[in-house]
Amino acid sequence: MEEMDQFTITGVENVLEFVTEIYNEVLKDDEVWHFFDEAEEGIYLRCSTKFSNKLNMFLKKIMGYDFTWKTYEEDSPVAFKFSWYFQKIFHLNSLMAIDFYNDITLNIFPDDIEPRQKTIALSAWVGGIVERLSHSFLNNLQEYTYTYRKMSESRFGHDRAWESFAVAELLIDRSMWTGMRESYLNAKDKMEKENNDIKQERRENI
Repeated sequence: MEEMDQFTITGVENVLEFVTEIYNEVLKDDEVWHFFDEAEEGIYLRCSTKFSNKLNMFLKKIMGYDFTWKTYEEDSPVAFKFSWYFQKIFHLNSLMAIDFYNDITLNIFPDDIEPRQKTIALSAWVGGIVERLSHSFLNNLQEYTYTYRKMSESRFGHDRAWESFAVAELLIDRSMWTGMRESYLNAKDKMEKENNDIKQERRENI
């Protein structure tokens, strides 16, 4: 896997507009760059180390956003095991997100469309893309999907709905992770507030 650096950027209002500008100005020739919009922490923007200095200068002198910069180390065992593939997948997903924003969100709707209609249409596009992404991999794993096939057979009398069970289980697992993440962040905020209150009380008693 190509060595990468990670920039964590905060204070961005329109993420896809921001990332599109960075891509056009700095990262167009980087074949592995990608980003994740981690709302509570900022944007994780990763690029090849050979583009890091240029991106650092761009963020500092032109954009004016707060950011940190460090060497990227993969902490997911799954992503680490298949790092070459995930690097390509993350890169292509980021490019598709930019194209979705510029070609779909900005260009295909008439100016007088109602916001609710636009939201419904965009959701349909997103749903279609996610369905294709999940199907393209799950379909290739049919030989190893016994559990999901058994669930489908038990409920419907055939195994043709096994992909739905696989996606449903992923959804449940992701929801559990989201709940645990929320609990962690709430506990972290509470601890930071308590520590700040203690420090403030000490200062007042000096």
